[in-house]
Amino acid sequence: MNRVIVIAALLAAIPLQACSRTGDKEAAPGMPPANAPVVVTQIGEDSAPANTPPPSLVRPTKWVAGTNYRVLVSPLPTDAPAGKVEVIEFFWYGCGHCYALEDTLTGWAKTRPGFIQFRRLHVMWAPVHQQHAKLYFTMLALGREDLHGKIFEEIHKNRNLLAAQDPAASRALQQSFFEKNGVSKKDFDAAFDSMAVATNMQRAADASNRYAVESVPTFAINGKFTTEVSMAGSPAMLVDLVNDLAAAELDSGQKK
Repeated sequence: MNRVIVIAALLAAIPLQACSRTGDKEAAPGMPPANAPVVVTQIGEDSAPANTPPPSLVRPTKWVAGTNYRVLVSPLPTDAPAGKVEVIEFFWYGCGHCYALEDTLTGWAKTRPGFIQFRRLHVMWAPVHQQHAKLYFTMLALGREDLHGKIFEEIHKNRNLLAAQDPAASRALQQSFFEKNGVSKKDFDAAFDSMAVATNMQRAADASNRYAVESVPTFAINGKFTTEVSMAGSPAMLVDLVNDLAAAELDSGQKK
C-alpha cells in the first residue's frame, strides 16, 4: 500500500504487510522520515482478563514454522510468572498497519485466555520512533492507558503527527495533546522527564534488538517465536495463531 488505510472494511481486501525499519511507505502521511535529524534525549502491560482455560493444550499443527511464524535460534527470557505465557506486540504509532490492527488487537486483549500476559513495546529505531516511544511511555507513566487509541487517531485521522524535527517542538505537540485530554503541564513534565520513562525506553530498545524486530506490528510469543499479520494470513488468523502458540507453550511448561 502507498497510503495509510484506515477503513476496517477494506482489511480483508488488501494484503496486510507491515511498516519496516528501513522504509516508511506505510507511515502516516506527512510523517517525518525515520532518519530525520531529531534528537530525543513500567513497560506497558494490559491487565489480564479473568482466568480462562486454554482453548487447546496441543501443539498446533495448522501452523507451519518458517511460514506462519519464526522460531528464534536461542529462546529469550521473559517476564511472565509461572503459569503465564508472555506475548509482546512491537509497534509504532506512526505505522498505518499498527493503526489498522488496533481494533482487532484491543478486542483480543479483552477476551484473550487468562494465561496470556500481554504487553506492548514501542520500537526505538530512529528519532521519529523515539519521539513516539517517549509519548507512549509518558502516557503509561501518567496512568492514562485510555489515551492509547486516541493517540493513533490523533496521528492518523487528525494528521497531528505528535513529532517534529525539533525536540522542543515535539515536546510541545505532545504536551498540548495531553493537556487537551485533562493532564496538567506539571504532571506532564514530571512524567516526560521521569527516570521511569527513560528506563522503559532503554528496555524497549534492548528488547527490539534482542528480537531483531525489523518491521511492525511484530508479535513475540514466550521468547521463542515471532510473527506478523502477513505471516498469519489476516488479523483474525493472527490472534488464533498467537493463542495456539501460547497454549502450546503453556502445555510444554506444565509437562516439565
